[in-house]
Amino acid sequence: MPVVAVSPTASEAPTAPVIETKSPPASGTPRVLAARRAAPAPPEAVPAPEAAPVPEAAPVPEAVAPVAAPPATRTQAGRVLDENGRPLIGATIMLKGSTKGTSTDATGSYSLEVPGGDNILVVGYGGYQDETATAHDGQPLNVTLLPTPGKSKPRRK
Repeated sequence: MPVVAVSPTASEAPTAPVIETKSPPASGTPRVLAARRAAPAPPEAVPAPEAAPVPEAAPVPEAVAPVAAPPATRTQAGRVLDENGRPLIGATIMLKGSTKGTSTDATGSYSLEVPGGDNILVVGYGGYQDETATAHDGQPLNVTLLPTPGKSKPRRK
């Protein structure tokens, strides 16, 4: 029987085994007798280029959480009372600088859609002095009106 020897070539992997067949084994597959490893090529001596100085990295600023914008609108609520603490039914509440307004109910309560943030409200009732008050974002605004001086106060039951 012929002997077949296979050795690795330059393009094959350096760990390719050598297969030799002298006589066919009982199973019909060749036996691996030895593995030859190709010696790695010595690295070429190339002088390292002169390293350029690396600039220092600028410090990374800390992330700042974005400030949440106030909601576009919100509901302002509160009550309007007279000098004795009784509710004023039908008192008007106007958002200063706009045409938005509302009036109080039977308990002197009101609610009005206003822009987010602080708002100036003008509260009025016949025979009473108008009151200008600042509504702070989300806080109920209760207003007590005083009678207009020199005018008789309206009769209430």
